Amino acid sequence: MILFPVIAWLALVVLAAGYFGLIHPAFDSLCHFRPHLAGLAMVAAIPAFGAGWKKSALITMAAGAAALFSTYTWVKPANVAPELGSGKAPYRLLHMNLRFDNKTPERVFSLIAELQPDVVTLNEVSDSWLGHLEQLSASYPYQRVCKRNSVIGGVAVMARRRFAATGHCLHDGAMAIQPVDFDGVAITFVALHLHWPWPFQQSAQIGSMAHDLRELPGGQTLITGDLNAAPWSAASGTVASLSKTRILRGIGATWRFKLLPAWFPYDAGLPIDQVLAGSDIRASARRIDRALGSDHLPLMVNFKLSVHD
Repeated sequence: MILFPVIAWLALVVLAAGYFGLIHPAFDSLCHFRPHLAGLAMVAAIPAFGAGWKKSALITMAAGAAALFSTYTWVKPANVAPELGSGKAPYRLLHMNLRFDNKTPERVFSLIAELQPDVVTLNEVSDSWLGHLEQLSASYPYQRVCKRNSVIGGVAVMARRRFAATGHCLHDGAMAIQPVDFDGVAITFVALHLHWPWPFQQSAQIGSMAHDLRELPGGQTLITGDLNAAPWSAASGTVASLSKTRILRGIGATWRFKLLPAWFPYDAGLPIDQVLAGSDIRASARRIDRALGSDHLPLMVNFKLSVHD
């Protein structure tokens, strides 16, 4: 019976290490699985109660519950009313990680036609998607498409409204920056796709983007993208700090392993698609629970400008 206490304590040690992501990106990689590790530690602690490990089991259960609560505050559904307030109806943004090898683009087009967002931001715009995006040019005549020297493709920003200024494709197509005119006010939209965490290049990539993130206008910025990082991670926090934005809560898990069966819940996956808003933008975000042929769920963002109150 000693096996269960050992599993519980090992899970607890790894869980604790994930809180030191600012020290080294290896620790930050562990934090993405915080709810999974907390759940494992708590389940393994249950048999320990009957094996003479009551004190250790209680400590493990308490620590696991605290970790679960801290992550739940990030992913619980948000109350949008206080955030958006009254006044002018909010604008809408749709964000999607298309999946570079998506075999059902018609599902994507159907969702766009149904929701008719003001702006669409995209990740994994591979070569096969470029022709498809041209079909949207009538509805979204303003497009900033960034190609990437990779099979997974780049990012894109598409809008019904005219661009307020020249945009930019940066970091080998992993970042698109595009100001869009909203009734005389320019909102800078950023479509961002980060690498996988350590031992991959995510930390170095964020470092290389630091200057461009600092140069964003801050207050009137909306960043959307697959950050490959949970909202409570040091990686997401660094992007928010550099860009002078805040991470929107209430989205929940958006990614699950593509080979898993359709009945496998997304809530058991990872919350790695994020929305970050500047101080002049009131916004709320939610995931759309609809399969589009991607291993990511799309995000709908309702937003408005403080100056329009």
